[in-house]
Amino acid sequence: MLDAERQMQLKYLNKEFAATVRYCREEAGWAKEELLQLKHAIASYRGSLKQLAAAYPKGWSKQRAIAKAGPLSSKDAVFVGVLRIAARRGLSMSRSQALGQAGKISMWKALAEPVVVHWEPKGGGKYRSIVKYGILRAAQQLPLRDVLSMMGIDSEFDYTRKGAGGERAFVHEIKQSMTDGRRWWWTPDIENCFPSMRPKHFDWLPVDKRLLKTVIFLPKCTKIRVSMPKEATTVVEYLKQTYPDFVPSDLSLPERASSDFYRWTDPAGYAAGLNARAAPSKGLHRTGTSACRRR
Repeated sequence: MLDAERQMQLKYLNKEFAATVRYCREEAGWAKEELLQLKHAIASYRGSLKQLAAAYPKGWSKQRAIAKAGPLSSKDAVFVGVLRIAARRGLSMSRSQALGQAGKISMWKALAEPVVVHWEPKGGGKYRSIVKYGILRAAQQLPLRDVLSMMGIDSEFDYTRKGAGGERAFVHEIKQSMTDGRRWWWTPDIENCFPSMRPKHFDWLPVDKRLLKTVIFLPKCTKIRVSMPKEATTVVEYLKQTYPDFVPSDLSLPERASSDFYRWTDPAGYAAGLNARAAPSKGLHRTGTSACRRR
């Protein structure tokens, strides 16, 4: 018998699986036989997660072995993961295309797929880099996220997790605490929170440590493209002021900069969000333009 938390996590996963099947049937136009094969893949993956969840009372050591042999090594997991991402993003994908994409994914190997970073203003003349993952990297993250949920890694203070209530529940908890007479302190931000993170900070996670280098953090070989906005010159000036030791003072952009992708390495590691974090590099280097156009 699964505990309430594991049952809730599986309930939400079942809803997502159902939405994925519906997408393949109604939007992607899959044939009945193809849908049946997809349902078999989902059933196989769900079964491995249930087995992992059932081992929760036995501790992380037992669960780690089950996770490594089961969902983290499952071809069904990445196949279904590709389609889960496609359904979320509204991408039409045939079964053969999904199988082809899934064949490029391994939980144990670095992906060649680049990440794209968009610079967005956040007030005060500053900018925030927002990451957009490709379908391969996003699908690679899903099995690990599911595994950690089955292992009880979610924090009870994380209101963004499924069923936690989001921002409203968070605010309600604060109000209730203040009403109960508890002293309350807060900080608007943690300076350099994500850039300061290193793989060693996650050594306690009960998963194979290789996943820290292939999924949780971006591998060193990952190419990072930065999509420069119309105010590209302003972004460059902000980088010069923020990272004077890394950004050349004479750095400038050519014409049509706002229409091209530029590849950079980000000295502060802002180029990716948690679950795919790039370690800080030694510098910010211009490496040329890509043939891709900004959409």
